[in-house]
Amino acid sequence: MSNSSNPRKSQDPPEGISRRDFLKLTAAAVVGVAIGAGVGYAAKPAVTVTETTTETTTATTTVPVTQAVTKTVTVTPTPTLPEKVWLFIDPDKCSGCRRCEIACSIFHEGKIWPEASRIRVFTLAPGLDVPIVCTYCKDFPCVNACPTGALHVDEKTGALVVDKDKCIKCHRCYEACPGHIPTYHPTEGYALICDLCGGDPQCAKVCLEGAIQVKPYGAMDTYKLLADEPEEIVKDLADKYLGKYGEKYLVI
Repeated sequence: MSNSSNPRKSQDPPEGISRRDFLKLTAAAVVGVAIGAGVGYAAKPAVTVTETTTETTTATTTVPVTQAVTKTVTVTPTPTLPEKVWLFIDPDKCSGCRRCEIACSIFHEGKIWPEASRIRVFTLAPGLDVPIVCTYCKDFPCVNACPTGALHVDEKTGALVVDKDKCIKCHRCYEACPGHIPTYHPTEGYALICDLCGGDPQCAKVCLEGAIQVKPYGAMDTYKLLADEPEEIVKDLADKYLGKYGEKYLVI
């Protein structure tokens, strides 16, 4: 029988090594493998870590503080109604510059348009210029003559107001006026009468010579006497400044 078939032969020690030493080496190798396996694959024990967290709470104590609060209050004053006024004309001081016509037309028409001005300046003799504007008669004959109610006096400002939508262009206001002062709009035809710019006459502001003066209404009772036609006024001026030959210079 061959050695390969004998199981004991396979366990014989190599040559030069005693059987006893061989068994020791074999046993040591087996123990080493067992220990290595135990060290390499043994389950690690679970480690419980306890964390202690300390929270520090800072308490803020709010002490009530009395604080002065300043409030700005805007008070809109009640607008003061304009004083009732009228325009006093001193033709002796008029230079004929016609700034009044320009200011009036800009205020009412939005452009320079002397033909649409409520105050008109007439030059009926060389160097003699006469401003003509409503003198605000106390009985307002023009208002009473209007058949449609197109004219009325504003109770707050005392201004004479023309409602152009009601004006029928009948010219009765012109006929009733003692000075024939009303004129008519150059394109729309309604009556043009001074309305004092709502209580703040613009013509007086631009008159540097003082020919147009704003006066408190009610200071006199003879407004109607001042309502005169420019032809009559210029005659008096011609006599005053041109003497007895003055009338020959009149353009009337």
